[in-house]
Amino acid sequence: MLVELSIRSLVLVDRLDVELSRGLTAITGETGAGKSVLLDAIGLLAGATADKALVKSGSDSAHVRGAFSVPPGHPVWGILQDQGVSANGAEMLVLERQVLVEGPSRARINGQLVPVKTLREIGGQLIEIFAHNSASRLLEPDSHRVLLDEFACAQNIVTDLKAHYQSYIEARDARESIETAQSNLDARREWLEFVISDLDGLAVVPGEEKALADQRSILAKSEKLHTLTADAASALSRSEISRALTEALNALDDVRGLIPSDLLALAQECQAAFEAVERAGIEVNEAEQSVHRLADNFDHAPDTLSGIEARLFEIRSAARKHKCEPDALSLYLEQCRAEFEQLEDQSNKLDALRKAEGAALDAYLVLARDLSRRRREAAEKLEQAVSQELAPLHLEKVSFRVELISEETVEPTPFGVDRIEFFADTRTGSGFGPLRKIASSGELARFALALKCALSRAQTTCTLFFDEADQGVGGAVAASIGQRLQRLAADRQVLAITHAPQVASAAKQQWQVQKAATGERMLSRLSVLDDTDRLEEIARMLSGASVTDEARAAASKLLEVA
Repeated sequence: MLVELSIRSLVLVDRLDVELSRGLTAITGETGAGKSVLLDAIGLLAGATADKALVKSGSDSAHVRGAFSVPPGHPVWGILQDQGVSANGAEMLVLERQVLVEGPSRARINGQLVPVKTLREIGGQLIEIFAHNSASRLLEPDSHRVLLDEFACAQNIVTDLKAHYQSYIEARDARESIETAQSNLDARREWLEFVISDLDGLAVVPGEEKALADQRSILAKSEKLHTLTADAASALSRSEISRALTEALNALDDVRGLIPSDLLALAQECQAAFEAVERAGIEVNEAEQSVHRLADNFDHAPDTLSGIEARLFEIRSAARKHKCEPDALSLYLEQCRAEFEQLEDQSNKLDALRKAEGAALDAYLVLARDLSRRRREAAEKLEQAVSQELAPLHLEKVSFRVELISEETVEPTPFGVDRIEFFADTRTGSGFGPLRKIASSGELARFALALKCALSRAQTTCTLFFDEADQGVGGAVAASIGQRLQRLAADRQVLAITHAPQVASAAKQQWQVQKAATGERMLSRLSVLDDTDRLEEIARMLSGASVTDEARAAASKLLEVA
């Protein structure tokens, strides 16, 4: 609820400070007195366009400040938190707008500078204005879903649906991200498969290339090496060394037998000679065997060298192809295996995400269908409720319809699968169409009043402002408008600019706007009327400039009935 309103240098108002209360407040005054300045001021708090022409002549800027009392559970507190605006639910919420002659306008919430967009979002939750050629958000198709959900008391379902939608979006985005990466890596995956198959078949081990190169170097000289070692082995086998050593060993053995045992020194020397010859024989035998073994290394089949060269070619060719050293081929193979397995994991993860996305979408659709059912039921009830309000407001020719089309085949939204719009038929022969088909601003304001009355139990807007909802009507219709404004004001704040005494008399309090001369300029002033002044103002509205006793009596009767 708007508790305090301060205006400085706005159009015809120099300075105005007024306190407001709950219930219906009528704003009256002669045409041109400046009642619309209040509409402009509150519109600025709701985020309306800041026209520099609103600044009072001779001033550099205009300033409007509104202090609101907002219930703790009101949606506006959550919006403020999301926008990073400091606010305490236990305190007043202060909106301000400054219009500068030079430069852009400035908006503040609780003293903190905010974008006008933020002020518009917050102000739109607190104030709803129904003025000429406008019916606030009633003309905006995007708002119709919100209004219907409020009427259906389906806000909790919408909140749950948003959570399901978020789960679906997260799964979808994750799946799309991996799919994009997967499509870009398909060629890489195929290459890795080829590399792994190729190097697996080659089966290179570290050090193999060097060993083969060394072996090939030896084999290239193998014929000459084999000849030389064979000659050495043959020389050893043909020599008389072994036979001579054997004969010497036998002779020395006989010598050992002829030396007396008491000639110890001579016996030891003979034994040493015997052992030396014996060792020489063993060494000669081992030398012969060693040379034969060496010769065997150079005795190979003719295709051994060509096989080694072919293997070396394969290893070195693979190293060049994969741009690494031959000894690094086995490590490169392991790296390729690891990368391939990672891509395989991505593929498995993609399958899991597709299932998660499908499950999230199914859960979303179950709740969205339930919400659609609730909306259809509420739409029928809303159509009936609005229809009941139209005839007393002299709109008996107007029909109201809620068009609801469920579109499960389109991309899900946070608010369900329904396209919702309010339509009206003014019986002009053109059939149902958007609400703006109601051409007359008076009809539009009355239609807005009918719709607000039908929606009143579900509305969270704190302050409603009607500008001449009684335009073009009088008598019983004006009285019906007053009754409905009074009904709307039972649990909220309603401001109404009116020229109808029936509407003014229905108000809890009444303000009068007058234009008065100040120096060389005419300025608007606002007065809060007491009972006596209010009776006189309503009598003026009934009779015109000359107030008669009959008019006063009629005014008294209107106030008494209200």
